[in-house]
Amino acid sequence: MKITDHSEELLVVDDKPWTSGLMFGGFGLLFGVIGVSMLIQLLMGGLIILLISAAIFAAFYFLVERSQTVFSRSEGTVEFRKRSLHRYSLKSYPLSEIQSVFLREKGVSTSSGGGTTTFQINLVRNNDQDMLPLTNSFSTGKQYHGIAETITEWINAYKADN
Repeated sequence: MKITDHSEELLVVDDKPWTSGLMFGGFGLLFGVIGVSMLIQLLMGGLIILLISAAIFAAFYFLVERSQTVFSRSEGTVEFRKRSLHRYSLKSYPLSEIQSVFLREKGVSTSSGGGTTTFQINLVRNNDQDMLPLTNSFSTGKQYHGIAETITEWINAYKADN
């Protein structure tokens, strides 16, 4: 997730799932090649491997989704755009309804004492009644605090002008 456009009029937060897309695509191709290779050798287990490859490509088709959040001062809206290979959705909310930004954290600890913290950025709408997540998933990374601060500053500047 990163900020791709930041000006007084527009703030665009973009999340492109490169890692998951490459993983699904790579494993789908790997299993496909192995399945075809087994079928060429007349091994019937190749059909099962090809079915696994088809399932991986189906997961790619339905699960890999690009999310884009556009804050527009001129229109006074925040738009949530989501696109995958099979659908496109657009939801729009007035900026005046956005109260704050909430960075949701989820920690996972391991038996060796280590752990991982994942984050999800949410917009709080209508006095803490509605949470609008920028993405549907939690992700790791240090950039989430900075992105949440930038969105908060941008929204506060919008509210100060209106």
